[in-house]
Amino acid sequence: MLLTLWMIFSPADYAHADETNTVQVSPSDPTITENATATIEVANTEISQAETYIEAIENNATAITSPTEAITATIAEAQDSIIQAQAVVDSAAVAVTQVDSAIVLVEEAEENVEIAEVEVELQTEVVAIATTNLINAENTLAQLENTPSDSTTYTTEGYVAPVAPETPTVNTTTLPVMYDGSTKIETPFDIKMGDIVYNGQGADSQIYVTSKATITFGIGDHIWWDFPQGAHISVYGSDFMSGGAGAGITVTTTETTLAVDWDLHRFGDSNGPVTNVNWTMTVNPDTGEWTGIGTVSGNTTNLYNGPRIGVRETVGQPVEQMTNVTNENLTEQIQIQEAVVEDKTEIKAIEVSILQTLTQLKIEAEEDLVEAEQNLEEAHEVLETTINQVGIAIAYMNTSVNEARSEVNNVLEQEEVARQASLAAQAAAQAAQAAAAEAEAAQAAAEQAEADRIAAEEAAAQAEAEAEQAEADRIAAEEAADQAAQEAAEQEEAAAQAAAEAAEAEAEEARQAEEDAKAEAEAKEAEAEDARQAEEDAKAEAKSKEQEEEEAKAIEEELKEIAEDAKDGKELTEEQKEKVIEALLEDLKPGESISAAAIQASGVSYADLPPSTPIEVRTDENGNALVITAAVAANIELVQDPGALLTAAFTDPGAALAALGSIGADMTEAEREEATDMVVATVVAAGAAINAAAVAAGGATGGSTGGGSGGGSGANSPGSRGGRKW
Repeated sequence: MLLTLWMIFSPADYAHADETNTVQVSPSDPTITENATATIEVANTEISQAETYIEAIENNATAITSPTEAITATIAEAQDSIIQAQAVVDSAAVAVTQVDSAIVLVEEAEENVEIAEVEVELQTEVVAIATTNLINAENTLAQLENTPSDSTTYTTEGYVAPVAPETPTVNTTTLPVMYDGSTKIETPFDIKMGDIVYNGQGADSQIYVTSKATITFGIGDHIWWDFPQGAHISVYGSDFMSGGAGAGITVTTTETTLAVDWDLHRFGDSNGPVTNVNWTMTVNPDTGEWTGIGTVSGNTTNLYNGPRIGVRETVGQPVEQMTNVTNENLTEQIQIQEAVVEDKTEIKAIEVSILQTLTQLKIEAEEDLVEAEQNLEEAHEVLETTINQVGIAIAYMNTSVNEARSEVNNVLEQEEVARQASLAAQAAAQAAQAAAAEAEAAQAAAEQAEADRIAAEEAAAQAEAEAEQAEADRIAAEEAADQAAQEAAEQEEAAAQAAAEAAEAEAEEARQAEEDAKAEAEAKEAEAEDARQAEEDAKAEAKSKEQEEEEAKAIEEELKEIAEDAKDGKELTEEQKEKVIEALLEDLKPGESISAAAIQASGVSYADLPPSTPIEVRTDENGNALVITAAVAANIELVQDPGALLTAAFTDPGAALAALGSIGADMTEAEREEATDMVVATVVAAGAAINAAAVAAGGATGGSTGGGSGGGSGANSPGSRGGRKW
């Protein structure tokens, strides 16, 4: 009967409850808790249905007249299985919550590890920057310690000291002999001047070393009377040459340095004293920024057009003065830099300490992550076991309900709930990045005055010699007058003696003797008169010579005043020029010539002299005097002054053409080629203007030699060659 009743109330769809629901979990599977929750929901539904069915069974059992203890026991057992199933489902819900909590802890631990990794990475960069700053400060200190006293220095604004290789590659090159010249050099790096980075490699190099103790960029500008107009470094600029005994130029490079060593003579003075100029610059190969040190030894006096010391970084910009380094300011800079090194060493130590702390926190965060993952894995295992128990409990419950009379197997005990481990790892150290601005040594601008050229005093010395000669001539004239008077007296004495002898011889012829004596007396008187006249003539001649000497002194003083006026830049009048030219040509004999120095000292120009006047402009390398006419010298002077040549192209085309035709007339073949290069820019610029002016003039001046007018070139003009031989 009980079996029949059970079969009536037992639902047919309970058959599926015998299947065990098993959920496989893993720490990285996001569907673990979703599947477990779904399983719990299904189990709760089945428990609710089982409770409904037990309630129906109890109602039916109360309808039974004499229910047996077995039925009561079976119903009680079924009810107990429902309670147990509910308890298992509740445990599974708790296990799901524990897994969710463990997942949150793992995510937090992963986030902490990521944060720690970022912080360690950032701090590693901070340490690298601090290390670089320390290296730069140490390199700067080393440069200061290696900077010689009594030198000049210059540093570009963006310069940061480079890290030199432990074993640098050294390349040394000896440049060819140069007089007025420049030579392109190669460097393993580029060099920045202003906003332009100049290439230093191969045939495309834009860096030049000149014979004037300068380095130019973009073009090889060996100007000798002034600073080059383009970007350049004037280490000790003057009118030098690298030819002659003991002279030469050597270039040495490494990966980060350029050194140029000049051993130079004054231009045209091959056997003169040597001036040694050295320039060593350190270049940052990444940026082209640089710092340089210049030293000078040997001859530093009697230089031509110099010295010029300074840097022009950009075309058209003013020349920047270098800094003069003395023992006092060098010691001060070293002390300041030592403090900078100490400060940056301390900063690096602090940053390294912070990095070590952050690294340790990262290790601890990684350990916490490992522990959180282990706890999650254990929670997964507990959840998996609990979900399996839910299936078993539901199956047992369904079996108990389906088999109301079956003995209830031992209730499955709830498995141990997984421990919840919640360890929070928190450590975040705030990164402090401090980068002290690198203090650069203040540069004291000191302006180097150009040394005045030694005034040529050859004309004054010559005038003084002429005055001495005039004095000697005056003395000689006085001696000659005295000699003439003495000779007259001797003649008078001889005549008297002869007369006495004649009177004594002719004593017997008295009458005749008287007449002869009278005639002889008259002759004596005439001779005496002649002697007196000779004495007066000698005195007059001496007085005339004295007057001429005074006039010569007056002319000499006037010539000195004219020379002083010319030296002060005053324009001479035509009368003054005529007097100067007359003095220059007065003692000029056939085969002789006038020196260019005497003309320059006198204040007149070559164009003021007669065109055929021979001029000794200089001596060649073999010591032979080079003599040209005044007309040719004036043309050459015009060619060597580009401004005057361009003006002549418009005002006197014939003179300009004649001047161009005289290029090289005072030079050897090699010198002529070099001089032609010096004016090629002016010829190109003035070519069109000259041709147009020549056409406008109708060719009327084509055959003129164009002597030109005006005074000589200035002391620093290209034509004067400064302190050169002419």
